[in-house]
Amino acid sequence: MRRGEKPGQGKVYQVREYQPIIGRRPHSGVDPGTICQVEEDFFQELRNLYLEKAQEGEDGSAFLSLGKDCRLGGEVLKAKNYVGVLEGPSGSLLEILPKIYHAEESLEQTRKIFLKMLRYLGNYPGKSFRNARLETGETPLLEVFIRMYLDEVGALLKKGLKSAYRTLEGNLPYYKGKLQVAGQIRYNLVHKERFYVSYDEFLLDRPENRLVKATLEYLAPRSRDAGNIREIWQQLAHFDGVKASVHHEKEFARVTHDRSASHYETLLAWSRVFLGKKSFLSTPGVERASSILYPMEKVFEDYVGKNLRSLLWGTSWSAELQHKGPYLFDNYFQMKPDILLKEGGKPKVILDTKWKILTKEQRNYNISQQDMYQMYAYGKKFNVPEIVLLYPLARGFSNEMKISYDSGDGVRVRVFFVDLSRDIREVLVELLTMLEIQKGGS
Repeated sequence: MRRGEKPGQGKVYQVREYQPIIGRRPHSGVDPGTICQVEEDFFQELRNLYLEKAQEGEDGSAFLSLGKDCRLGGEVLKAKNYVGVLEGPSGSLLEILPKIYHAEESLEQTRKIFLKMLRYLGNYPGKSFRNARLETGETPLLEVFIRMYLDEVGALLKKGLKSAYRTLEGNLPYYKGKLQVAGQIRYNLVHKERFYVSYDEFLLDRPENRLVKATLEYLAPRSRDAGNIREIWQQLAHFDGVKASVHHEKEFARVTHDRSASHYETLLAWSRVFLGKKSFLSTPGVERASSILYPMEKVFEDYVGKNLRSLLWGTSWSAELQHKGPYLFDNYFQMKPDILLKEGGKPKVILDTKWKILTKEQRNYNISQQDMYQMYAYGKKFNVPEIVLLYPLARGFSNEMKISYDSGDGVRVRVFFVDLSRDIREVLVELLTMLEIQKGGS
C-alpha cells in the first residue's frame, strides 16, 4: 500500500474504493491485502478532514466514511464515490483507485483503466490525456496529473505564449506614446530632457500566462519526480517578465475567452484544479490539504456515453447524453436520463449507468428499488419500451445471464455489464448487437 517517498515529504498510500483505511496494526488474522494501513498521524489528518467537512455543513461522507470495526480494532475510514488523489496537511498522499473487477489483482492495471476512462470525462481537464502517459509504472497518480499538466504547457510553448497590449506609464529619456501633462509638470520642471508619458506595450504579462506561471510555481515544491521538477523549472524560464498570479479568482475572471486563446482552455482547467479554485473536491481551511478527486459515477457515465456516441456517428441512430426530457409532474421534476438513444430523431432506448457492484448474495442482485422506480418512470414518460441499466462487470456475472425485468404494462428493463478491462468499443458493440442496433463506421 505504501510506495516511494522523498525526504521531507509525506508517504504515498494506495487504496481502492470502499477498502478500509486504518491507522494502527490490525488484529491478527486480518489479511493485510484487504486493508490500507497508514501512519496514525495521517489517519488523524484524514479523520479531521472528514469531520471538518461535516462541521462546515458539507457532506463529509461524499468521499470518505467513518465508522468502527471491532475486527480491525477501532475506527475505520473508507474512500467512496470519488477517486484520485487526496493530500493531508503533512504532505502524505492517499491515492484512491476505483474498484474494478478483473483489475483486483493489479493496482497498476486498475490505474491504467482509470486514466483511460478520465480521457472522456466532460467539463474536466481529461480530454488531452495521452496514451503514452497511461504506462505509469510506479509513478504516483499526482505525478501523472502533474506530467499531464506539463505536457499541456509544453504544447502551449510550441504554439507560443499569448501576448497583449498593456498601458504603462514612465519617465523616459525619449518621447513615446502620449505625454501626461500632470506627471510632466510634477517630475520634469527641471529635467527638460525627460518625458513623462503613457504608452502601450505588447507584453506576455497577461492573466492566462500569470495563472500558468502560478501553477508551475505551486507544483515545483510539491512534485516528487525528478523529471517533473526539472521540466517545471525549464518551463518557468519561458515566463520571465510574467508576474505569477496571486489573487487567482480575479485572474480567472480576467481571462479572455476568444478563438485566439482557445489553446489555453485545457491548461486553465488544470490550473483551476491545482490552484484550488475549481477543485473537484476542494478542502478550504486546511493547511496544505488539496485534492484531485473525480466522481466515479460521472466518469463511468461519460466513458460509456461518449464512446457510444462515437460508434453511432454516421448512422440513423444517435446518443444524447443527459437529455432534458419531459417533467414528471406539470413543470416540476424534469427527467434527464444518462443516455437517450434515438433513431431518426425519435426516442427508442434509454441507457442508465450505475457505478455500483452487483452481487448474487442479495435479493435482486442489489439493484436499487428506487432505481427501478426511476426506470419505470422513464419508460412511461419517454414512451420507450426498452431500458437498459449499465453496471461495471462484477464477479460471478456475465451478459450471458440475460437479467431482465418486465413491468407487465409495456416497460422492460434489462441489465448489461460493462467489462472495463476490455476495449470499451468492443463491449459497446455487444450492447448494440443485443439491442439490434447497427453501429457506424467511425
